[in-house]
Amino acid sequence: MMKYHLYNPAMTETMKKLFLYLLMMVAAVLSGCTKDLTSDDEVNINNVKSDFMQVEAALEAPAEGRTTLTDDGSGKVLWSEGDTIGAVSADGVVTECAIESVSGSTALFSVPTDTKYAIYPYSSTTTYNAENGTLTHTLPSAITLDGSKRVFNDKENVMVAELASNKLPFRHLCGFIEVKLSGSQTVTGVTLRNNLMPWHPISGTGVIDLSDASNPKFTGDANHGKGFHWVDASCKNITLSQAEPTSFYFVVPAGEYDKLAITIKTTTGSYSVQSSSAITVNRAKIRPLATINVDQLALTSVTDLSEGGLANCYIVEQGSAAKNYSFTARKINGTENIANVAYAHLTWAESKDLIGSVNYDAATGKVSFTYKGGNVEGNASIAVFSAAGAQLWTWHIWCTDKPELLKVCKVNATQIYGIQDRNLGATYTPKTVSEATGISEKDATASIGLYYQYGRPTPYPRVRSIKTTSEATAFSKSTTTCDVMYGFRAWNQDFRGTTTKQTYATALQYPNLFYSIYYTDKTGATYSSSTTGFHTWYHQIPPYGAFTNKDYLWQSANANVVTAKSDNCPCPPGYVVDEGIAGLGYINTTYNRVNWGTGVAESYGYYYNCPVTNAVVWMASSGYRNTGGKFSYVGRNFNLWMVPTYADNGALMAYRFYPGDTNATTKLTYKNYSALSQGFNVRCRVMDRTDLQGLVFGEAFSEGDGTEASPYILKTATDVARFAGLVSGTIQSDSGGDIDYSKAHFALGASINMNGVGINPITNFSGSLDGRGNAISNLTLTTTTDAPVGLFARTDGATIKNLTLTNVAVNSAYMMAAGLVGEAKNTTIENCSVSGNIASTASATYKPGNGLSNGASGVAAGVVAVAFDSTIKDVTFTGNVNAKGQFAAGIVAHIDGGKIENAKVAGGQIYSESNHVGGIAARACANTEIIGCVVESQVVSKTGVVGGIAGRVYGATIKNSLVSSKGAVTSHYLNPTSTSYFGVGGIVGSIETSAAYGTQITIDGCANYAPITGNFYCGGLVGLAKTSATTVPITIKNSLFFGGIKVAYKSNGHAFSGGLVGAVNTTGSTDYALFELANCAAVISEFEYDGTSTGPCIGGIVGLTYYKFAATNCYSNLEGSDIVDASGNPITSTSLVQYGAVYGYANGSTSGVTFADCYYSSAVKVGCDASSTDAVNVEKCYTVTAQEITDGTLLAKLNTTVPAGAVSWVAGADGYPIPSGLLANTGVTTSSAKVRVSVIGDSISTFVTHIPAGYTTYYPKGTVVSAGQTYWYKLIYNYMKNAKLDMNIAWSGTLVTRCTNESYASQHWYGHDFVARFIDKGMGNPDVILINGGTNDCSNRGEVSLYPNYAIDGSACPTDEEMATVFSAADAATTRAALEALPDDYFVHAYVKLLSLMHEQYPNAKVVMLIGHKIKSGAKAAMLKIANHYGSRYGYKCVDLNETTFSGVDGTHPDEVGHENIAKLIYTKVGLYIE
Repeated sequence: MMKYHLYNPAMTETMKKLFLYLLMMVAAVLSGCTKDLTSDDEVNINNVKSDFMQVEAALEAPAEGRTTLTDDGSGKVLWSEGDTIGAVSADGVVTECAIESVSGSTALFSVPTDTKYAIYPYSSTTTYNAENGTLTHTLPSAITLDGSKRVFNDKENVMVAELASNKLPFRHLCGFIEVKLSGSQTVTGVTLRNNLMPWHPISGTGVIDLSDASNPKFTGDANHGKGFHWVDASCKNITLSQAEPTSFYFVVPAGEYDKLAITIKTTTGSYSVQSSSAITVNRAKIRPLATINVDQLALTSVTDLSEGGLANCYIVEQGSAAKNYSFTARKINGTENIANVAYAHLTWAESKDLIGSVNYDAATGKVSFTYKGGNVEGNASIAVFSAAGAQLWTWHIWCTDKPELLKVCKVNATQIYGIQDRNLGATYTPKTVSEATGISEKDATASIGLYYQYGRPTPYPRVRSIKTTSEATAFSKSTTTCDVMYGFRAWNQDFRGTTTKQTYATALQYPNLFYSIYYTDKTGATYSSSTTGFHTWYHQIPPYGAFTNKDYLWQSANANVVTAKSDNCPCPPGYVVDEGIAGLGYINTTYNRVNWGTGVAESYGYYYNCPVTNAVVWMASSGYRNTGGKFSYVGRNFNLWMVPTYADNGALMAYRFYPGDTNATTKLTYKNYSALSQGFNVRCRVMDRTDLQGLVFGEAFSEGDGTEASPYILKTATDVARFAGLVSGTIQSDSGGDIDYSKAHFALGASINMNGVGINPITNFSGSLDGRGNAISNLTLTTTTDAPVGLFARTDGATIKNLTLTNVAVNSAYMMAAGLVGEAKNTTIENCSVSGNIASTASATYKPGNGLSNGASGVAAGVVAVAFDSTIKDVTFTGNVNAKGQFAAGIVAHIDGGKIENAKVAGGQIYSESNHVGGIAARACANTEIIGCVVESQVVSKTGVVGGIAGRVYGATIKNSLVSSKGAVTSHYLNPTSTSYFGVGGIVGSIETSAAYGTQITIDGCANYAPITGNFYCGGLVGLAKTSATTVPITIKNSLFFGGIKVAYKSNGHAFSGGLVGAVNTTGSTDYALFELANCAAVISEFEYDGTSTGPCIGGIVGLTYYKFAATNCYSNLEGSDIVDASGNPITSTSLVQYGAVYGYANGSTSGVTFADCYYSSAVKVGCDASSTDAVNVEKCYTVTAQEITDGTLLAKLNTTVPAGAVSWVAGADGYPIPSGLLANTGVTTSSAKVRVSVIGDSISTFVTHIPAGYTTYYPKGTVVSAGQTYWYKLIYNYMKNAKLDMNIAWSGTLVTRCTNESYASQHWYGHDFVARFIDKGMGNPDVILINGGTNDCSNRGEVSLYPNYAIDGSACPTDEEMATVFSAADAATTRAALEALPDDYFVHAYVKLLSLMHEQYPNAKVVMLIGHKIKSGAKAAMLKIANHYGSRYGYKCVDLNETTFSGVDGTHPDEVGHENIAKLIYTKVGLYIE
């Protein structure tokens, strides 16, 4: 281990004062000093310490006594007080030794007696290798210059000496470069940067060879974190002069410098120039460079490469003359130039003679550079940097003969593809077959192109020879084509492979590092420290998906027009990396292999000759760079990256094309590929190939003449493509003559698979297409133009029939997207079906031409996006519709007049990220007819106006249609404080009248079995209706809702929702048209609302109505216990009043609101009046019991009051009356009725929010802080499958037995025994009753007895004979009066009386007796006898709670665990009985 000593016999705080001055400056200093430090006075060498010796240190000087650094002898180096040296002992110890005295260029130092060498300046990091005789020392990479004539600062100029005869003759280690600048600009920094390809660092750590101490040599460290190729000088705004140049000196190791670069940073930008020839720097000499006039460095006659579009690659056409170019330093999608740019610089180049000056103009944000001419070709990289040397962004400069646009097409296909004639970065490509077959090694190597990691904007260099199959070391200088490269920061100075984990943003700043970051699978969800087949070039969990995150990687599309480039796109302006499916259209064909030898890795490349366009497509055998960055398989195959089409392949999945074998002719292999950090080639496609499509001449159809009697016959995908082109006018036919194909007749002669054959939507079709029962499958439709999308973009007067479209995929960035027709006018579509996925990402203003206008629209549908006066009959859509903007539907998004009849939407989801969504139509106007339609899909909007049949209706008749329980109607953005998201209806989301858009609205004979979920204004049939158009009547009749509703809105406390209609005329006047609701039913399973609402306005028939609403002969089964919050707490347990079985909140007849012959459950109030002066007249609203609703009683009543023109009623599911003639539910119709559970008990069964007002409660207490933690709530809502709480009449402290001791009359429980409460309150309409009492009786509260002469707290039980007398008396009581007259002043009598009253009032209810853990043994035995008797008589059950573990708040009351144990035991024992 090296040791360091410090010896300083007279050291204060010393600093080096070693300067180089010009001779005249030395003289000036000497003449002004009181002491001449350069005098020749003798030096005192006495008083030397015993273990040190005093030596004389002399600076290097020629014979005339001065140290000459310049070739003309004008400078001198002097010692200064405070200088220290490092004395190097033979054993490697380096000791700091301070100067003791100075005499000009000589000085005295005390050094250890074993000193061998010395170094100036001293550094604690300096080490000595005794074995090799070398010193390790660090030259500064960052210095400060002030523009004075000083050559170097303290401790910058390194000198070494070998001790001989007590003398240290110091020799300069380095030489000096003088950069002379003139002009008028202000310099802020100058950087000297050496070409690092030979790897001769000029700063940082290195080794000093002392084998000849008189001529020391410095070799920079090979470690990229220690040896550097730059010296960066910062300056404090040095203003230059035109008259006299300013010198900037750099201390550098002696040697030859090739392609030395000087970067001059000024207040206006930067200038980087390179030496045109090698520069030799001699040790101890100043090497002056020719004066650079900075004002003249700005380039003139500059061609702006970015005028044609921003890119990461710019093509410079090679030529003999030098030319200047520029581009804007901005990312492709940036709106501002890249910030914090300090300078621009060449980072690497394939040739030393390729790129000259590189400048950056801070005012314009432009980078300019010089192509040096001489017909030099190759690739280079230019970057902009921050002041700290961070590489902010990089551009590829591609110098080559201008690449041509190849037009290629498969046989029998109409699609024309436009691609560059060579790989990105290639500088040659054969253009004919003969050139391909006769290609040379040089040209084949030039045709390789650069290598790219997938999704990265910057390339890696080519191989030097195509005959280099592989390389042992990645980016070896002997195999990689790169002759110039510059370093800017430690560790990343040249190309190299690494597995260091860097973020996406950081990795982009190190474009020369070939990262390989591994993951365990294709999702990238887990990082792997081991090598796997799943990797990319940055570390992120998960990585960006090649499909889902194209904006962060490479963006493309399988379309004639790609509308955008990603910031990382590597292609020149107007080009992008192609998309994989499109690539199949021209790359995946049979290739011919061109060999230079007989081995599998001895080929130059592959080619094919396009049979349609005669273009030669050449693919050099470039192999690839593997995960370490090494060349592999060069000369054997090639690999191309392409962008994936589908999102379901995983984040680490792109597309790879490569030849799968080495035969003379071979077909490409095309596969998903997860090794994204490998380096493949890229072949760019033109972004807009629209103009190419009209270049192909197709043949006329082989069958038919296009007449109605003899239509053209389509049998193949090529026929369909030709059909599309001929109708749209994008292709011509040799035999077409004057035929107008847009009006011709066509028919399918067979089912056709369009897989791999893309077509553009067919425009302006007025003819006919008869599918004849055949299908067109795997049709993909994408548009990049603002036009409708479908198999047909637009039709007018057309007929389309008997056609099936299977697995159609539509992805449009514009409005009006559908599977069959984008926009149909006067069109007949009959007996057609569509399946697939329809998507529109549009969000634009839609104006259908009838005066309506809607912003942020998408307008997407399964069959037809927009229909005007068209007939659509017997059609089916199966699949998904997804619209970013407004208007999404299963059949037609916007329909204006005409008819939709017998349409069906099955499965999938109809969705808009905005609003206006309908299972059949998103919006219907102009008296459209929608008849006999069925919806079985999820109909979903984000923000409302969504209906099972229609989203919004202005004028329409909807008749005999069904929304099945297989589907759902949902507005999923449940924002509980927003009024913007409303209108969710089982048939129609929102009705709005306007005479301009329709003259009547009718819903007749429709049924909705699907659940409703929304924000507010939700209804089983209609969400919201406004009848402001006085001449437009609205009638809803003979219709049914059967299901549940969930509303989330709570702002202002309201939900405004109803079983049939959410709200009608929330504002308005009596001048509005009447909304008539007749002969309709709402069978509601549950109505969930936000429990924090203060006035929910929920009604069984209508939630809210202020004006002009009439309901006739309608009913709802809604009860208070059906209206619950998210925790299942019924509204009856709250103080809320704005709800009712008929209406939630309404004005009365003065406002035109009436109800006649409407029926509702007797278990809930009719509604809440909105006005004290205009109360609703409910005289003709009649109550029925829950049993009467389903036992035929209500059915008979409804059939006696059927309005004129309405249908009769029949019994539906579970006996509920429904209007006759409705379409049957195609899904499962589950009973809407939940099992009603009522509870009677003492404190153990209480909870403050769930017992009647005025009752005393025990809970919440301890760990039981919500009703959901009680045993009865857990049993009802956690264990039972379809149950609800009907009524809880528990009262803390009460007895089963009536207490007759009046001394207890002041107690809160007195007079409120179980029987008294039952007679007073009843228990609702229960299906199940839980009795949990006796604990207080057994505690001897009230001093009651079990039975005459039997103590309540004893162990004795009445005999069977004694019990029989009680049973007999009770069983003999057959009237209510007789039952109420039974005695109840003993526990046994009271319990029997209670059970007898329960059976009389609720003969069908199931009763469960609970025996608590505090019940004494005598009482328990009596309860078991009671249970046995009534178990035999009525089937009642009993559960002994002592069979489970008690856990309590105290010794009596269960805690949450105890309640859970009780609930579980009850369900285990009697679950089948009570369900």
